[in-house]
Amino acid sequence: MQCDADQACGVVRTASIANGVTVRDIYAWSCVPNEECNTKGSLSIPDSKIKVATTCCYTDNCTPSTPTLSADSSQPNGLTCRTCLSADSDYCYTEDTVKCNGDENMCILQRNTIIEAKTKRSVVIRGCATKSYCSMGSSSASDGDLEVHMAITCKEMQT
Repeated sequence: MQCDADQACGVVRTASIANGVTVRDIYAWSCVPNEECNTKGSLSIPDSKIKVATTCCYTDNCTPSTPTLSADSSQPNGLTCRTCLSADSDYCYTEDTVKCNGDENMCILQRNTIIEAKTKRSVVIRGCATKSYCSMGSSSASDGDLEVHMAITCKEMQT
């Protein structure tokens, strides 16, 4: 595939972790915006975490190295964010909160719309995230009958 001038050949690794166990670990090879190359980030809610890591290479027909995920931190950073997870709605709001750890110093609202075989499903997550995870912003991807649209909104909060 031919990448645009502001992109590089990249591998994006996304791991979903529940109760300390990796339940999904996906690698996707594609053109990646240069500003998202060689980054790591995470999003946390109680008992679950999503980690993303990206590596890139910058020459024709190159192979990026395998991305490694960031280490977990149990050190509280003083930030508290609202938290919820909705697997069947466009929105979630709750009074529930989560205390953030390590470099997860942003409160996040992530909305995913998944369209598979003409069936639409929405997943919404609120919790703590790293600035690099928030910097991914909104994106869309498709592969055959599967479309995924992700919208991210983050705020730096003072406790």
